Amino acid sequence: MRSSTATAERVAFLGHSFSPDDRALVIAVKRMLRRERIAVITGERPEARGVAEKIRTRIDVADLFVALLTRRYMIEPGRYTTSPWVIEEKGYFLGRGPSRPVLLLVEDGIKVPDETGGIAGDLEYIRFDRFDLDVARQALHEALIQG
Repeated sequence: MRSSTATAERVAFLGHSFSPDDRALVIAVKRMLRRERIAVITGERPEARGVAEKIRTRIDVADLFVALLTRRYMIEPGRYTTSPWVIEEKGYFLGRGPSRPVLLLVEDGIKVPDETGGIAGDLEYIRFDRFDLDVARQALHEALIQG
């Protein structure tokens, strides 16, 4: 189940939307994590079983959860929801091992904690602009070094 290179020290489950609009962003975040020697697993690859079961199995083997919270639907001008799947995946990860690290990458326009998850919504997060990832890239690097 572990992917990427054999030299990876940690394994991250990357929770993200499957919107075609987010595809380039997902690829960029995968690259960022792999540069940090972190193997990346996702829910992307199909399997001959239920989606929820597949996702839970993959989350269970991860040492780290990275939530890529991108804009989904506009609630009001400048404010958006995010993928409910990613919020549920984060909750499942925390429920299975509350001491395991979680990193939230939150796109500008998503209100924290309103749209990022109730009881598990008080986590540290990194804001990003999808068209300028330099600041997020550096913040992610620093967070991974500390964690």
